[in-house]
Amino acid sequence: MKQFKHMVALFLIIAVTITTFYHTIYIIEHQDHVCSGEGCETCVQLEISEQTLSSIKSLWIVGFFLLGSFCSVKEVTIALIDQVTIHITPITLKVKLLN
Repeated sequence: MKQFKHMVALFLIIAVTITTFYHTIYIIEHQDHVCSGEGCETCVQLEISEQTLSSIKSLWIVGFFLLGSFCSVKEVTIALIDQVTIHITPITLKVKLLN
């Protein structure tokens, strides 16, 4: 199951990278096209590519924010658990163990 999750994550990373690459290349190649007026298919595709790249950028920002939030919440939770938990061991109780 763990290997499946790794494969899905790798697939998603590759898909986002390829999508970003191809949309960027399309925008660069068709940036100076001769527009045929209203309803130009190239202009529509350029707008779609720009929206896609903007969405991907937003996903990265949200992803990093959530990752940072998770890490800070995890650290705070671990610190609180360490403070609240009482470590009861024979050494802390100063109990002599006899056979």
